[in-house]
Amino acid sequence: MIKYSRFLMIYSDFFKNYKETEEKLKILTSKSERAKRIEKNLSTAFKIVTIGDLISKPFQRPLKYHLLLRDYWSKTPLDHPDQLPLKEAI
Repeated sequence: MIKYSRFLMIYSDFFKNYKETEEKLKILTSKSERAKRIEKNLSTAFKIVTIGDLISKPFQRPLKYHLLLRDYWSKTPLDHPDQLPLKEAI
C-alpha cells in the first residue's frame, strides 16, 4: 500500500476539511427546511440516513483498498503474472 500512497493523497483535502464540512451540514440541516427535505428524500430513495452518511463514503473508501487487493490476490492463480505485483501491493 505504501507504493500507492501518492495516489491516496487525493483524499488529503477531503480528510482535512471533513470535520468542518460535517459541522456545517449539521447547522444547515437544523436550520433549513429544504435541506431537511433533501435528507429525507435521500433516506427514502437511497437508504442513506443523513447527508453526513453520504459525505462519509469517500472517507471510508481508502480504508477498504487493502481488503480489495488482498481478495484479488487470494483469487489470482499462483502462476498468473499479476500474482507477485498484487502480493507486493498488499
